Amino acid sequence: MHRTIKTAHLISFFIAVLIVLSGMPAHAQNAQFPAQDETGPLVLRAYGSGIIVPAMREAALVFGNQRGAIVNITAGPVQTWKKQAIRDGDLIFADSEYMMNGFVQRDLPAIIDTLTTRTLSIHPSAILVRTGNPKGIKGIKDLGKPGVKILVVGSTEGGGMWEEAARSSGGDKLVDAIRANIGFYAASTMEAKSLCLSEPGCDAFLSLTPGQTKNLKVITAQEDAIYRSCVIAVTNRSMQRSLAEEFADFALSPQGQAIFLKRSAEVQ
Repeated sequence: MHRTIKTAHLISFFIAVLIVLSGMPAHAQNAQFPAQDETGPLVLRAYGSGIIVPAMREAALVFGNQRGAIVNITAGPVQTWKKQAIRDGDLIFADSEYMMNGFVQRDLPAIIDTLTTRTLSIHPSAILVRTGNPKGIKGIKDLGKPGVKILVVGSTEGGGMWEEAARSSGGDKLVDAIRANIGFYAASTMEAKSLCLSEPGCDAFLSLTPGQTKNLKVITAQEDAIYRSCVIAVTNRSMQRSLAEEFADFALSPQGQAIFLKRSAEVQ
């Protein structure tokens, strides 16, 4: 008799649990994807790095106000945000196809829906030199002159940019000359700016415009400039996929492109 009562209680308990779970949205049953608070605004989470961060922040604010949503932009070296992006990222953005490929192949495997990748803006390379430009650097070829010491930005941000620019402008001879002038290395553009300012022997480094620095002169009028496309993609794990695609559409709309154009022209 007691065993029958206990069995009946257990059955009732499991039925109650199933009823509760059946009324919950699928993602609310998975702790990896916290449920969206239906009483508040929709939230998008975008992660990335690079020179398009200021434009992304402004576009996020304008789009959010128009759409009644919140678009959180988290930026910096990928190591600082990749775990969180894997957990809840809706969008990933990058300074170049090279950088995005690094995210897809190494840092965020299986997270990015590569079929949704779209170009937000195109940026030419720029040479950053010390204030006053004491070596008289005007273009890529000047980086191969004797007595010039340059800094190379590595990792996904550099993307072999100096070699590509040198080879397209002067072939193997210029590549060899510039390689001989490399005296410093940096992991990111931010680190490069700091290192170039702190090292008196550093004359220049190649980056993407804008320079975003008050203490280094930016040479942008180069006939031998190369270009990088800043891109954005939706993640496979986005719980707000349609809204994420809306944001990408906005960034590519005339209003969004005006923001990116304005920010690209800024040199701080």
